[in-house]
Amino acid sequence: MNRIAQLFISVFYYKIPKIFGSTYLVFYKILYRSLKVGTNPQIWGKFFITIYEPSHGQVVIGENFRLITSNRRSLIANFFHTKLTVIGAGHISIGNNVSLNGVAITSMNKISIGDNSMIAPNVIITDTDFHAHSLQEDRSKLSGPNIKHSIELGKNVWIGANVIILKGVSIGDNSVVSAGSIVSKDIPPNVIAAGNPASSKSDLN
Repeated sequence: MNRIAQLFISVFYYKIPKIFGSTYLVFYKILYRSLKVGTNPQIWGKFFITIYEPSHGQVVIGENFRLITSNRRSLIANFFHTKLTVIGAGHISIGNNVSLNGVAITSMNKISIGDNSMIAPNVIITDTDFHAHSLQEDRSKLSGPNIKHSIELGKNVWIGANVIILKGVSIGDNSVVSAGSIVSKDIPPNVIAAGNPASSKSDLN
């Protein structure tokens, strides 16, 4: 019975999601020439990439990319089907050896994630407000891009579950953002940050 259980787990929790991931990746690479993926990606589960204007927007993913985007592999992820969305001339850049787990990333400007970073389930990263702020403006229209709204995550950054990262911020190398935090201002390197808005709580050095 134990061997049957192990086989079931291997097939339904590992192999089948991995087949889905590989199939989706091939489909998106054919669909979008502006999608660049490095060697040895490992993806479990289906995911969604949308580049609304492939002649302007781009998604670039480095080597040894790890993506868990299946509820079979990540039972606590509400966004278990990861979404990478690029609007207009937006740009998503993901470094080498990065691990994502049920994440929603939307770029209208530029979002970069440094090498060796890890992002836990249910994280939202967006560099745009999507619509105008004022009641006098037409909120049904997308707000225009602004280079100041870019987001930069340094190398070896760890983002906990249910974190929201808003436009125009940077997170320094080696820093940790605790679960449930909202990042609306810069986080320096080598710290643990938590809260709303997230602020440095301790130094990792």
